[in-house]
Formats: sequence, structure tokens, C-alpha cells
Amino acid sequence: LPFVSCNTSGVSPTYHSRLQVVNALAGSTPINFRLNSTQKNTTAITFPGSSGYISVSPDSNYIQFITAASATILNTNDLNINRLKFAADSSYSVFLTGSTSNYSILKLNDVLTNPANSRAKIRFVNVATDAGVLDITINGTSIYSKIAYKGVAPFVEVPVGTYEFKATKTGVTGTTLATLSNVVLADGKVYTLYAAGLTTSTATNAAFGLSVVANLLPAVK
Repeated sequence: LPFVSCNTSGVSPTYHSRLQVVNALAGSTPINFRLNSTQKNTTAITFPGSSGYISVSPDSNYIQFITAASATILNTNDLNINRLKFAADSSYSVFLTGSTSNYSILKLNDVLTNPANSRAKIRFVNVATDAGVLDITINGTSIYSKIAYKGVAPFVEVPVGTYEFKATKTGVTGTTLATLSNVVLADGKVYTLYAAGLTTSTATNAAFGLSVVANLLPAVK
């Protein structure tokens, strides 16, 4: 799966919040999302891509996910998860996961700070519904272990460079579930690596894989 780059650069969070939505919903068609009945993204989000950061109003928001082709509202059995509260001057990521008949979400408060010189930051999020607990290697060296579904590994700093990530099931040796190669981590940048999809599927819009999204730092006030 490809590197997923945010398409909104340096949105200032002053008096607002910043939100990006990641479509990690296996089997989904391209989606849009609404906050308080207003569509916020301009380009439909295809699995396993991201909207990039978008400036949104803080405080309470009601989020809905809609198919781009037919404007059908996706279903969840827990409507309370659609009620999101954003703090002013803050950044958030919402991962859409679960199943197409009953989605769930993972909301993260993205605390984004600059890495040291000549280094980048990266974290890992497991939103792959059937993969179980995962281990991740970076250029053959373990970087994250025992990350369960909806688990989030903290940001770590790494030297700038080109990397290969591999995902394996915790406790299962010799089997690589996915490989993501030629990922360039640039100086001063912050990234999220995430696992999404179904290990039992080979469909383009559902297969298990690793992706990287850039968490662009807020614009300087």
C-alpha cells in the first residue's frame, strides 16, 4: 500500500481544531464525512487513505460518514461514538474501522512536537479488524511489539532516511503479514504508520496492509 500524504498543509489551529479522517474501513467504497450535517472534505477518502488535516470548529461535533457515490450514511450500532468533542488549538485523527455494516472509530489527540535535528518521529496504530496483536519491524529491527486492535504505540524518533516496515502476528514466527518499503522519513517531520484491512481479503479496498500518513505540524501562530 502506498505512502498516504496529507493534502492540507500547516492549517493553523488557532481558535479552531484540526481533524484528519483515515478510512481504515475494510470493504468500503470512497467516503466523505460530515460534521454537524456539513461535509468537510473536498476529495472522497478511498481505503486506506486520509483526508489530511482540515480546520474544524472546536467543542461538540456530530460526525457522519457517507458513501461518495450514493450519499448513503454508513451504519453504526453505537450512535454515541459519533459525538466528538474537540479542544480549540488542538489536532486530532479519527480512524474509521470496524465493518461496513457496523463501523467504529478510534479518535486520537495528536500531540505534535518537533523531533530533534536530522530526525523524524513515527508512531503505530493498529486498526486492522482481524489481524490480532501485531509486531512491527523497521529495517529488520523491532520497533513496536504486542499492539492490539485499536492499540496505539507512542511516537519514537528515528534518523532521517528510507525505511522498510514489516508487520507480523505477535508470537507467530516466520510469517510476514505485510511489508511497506521505500518509506522516506524526512527531517523534522512527524508520521503515523498504521495497519488496516482484512488478512483474509485480497480486494483492493479491503486487503490487509501498512500505510504511512504525514502528521503535518500546525502552522506557526
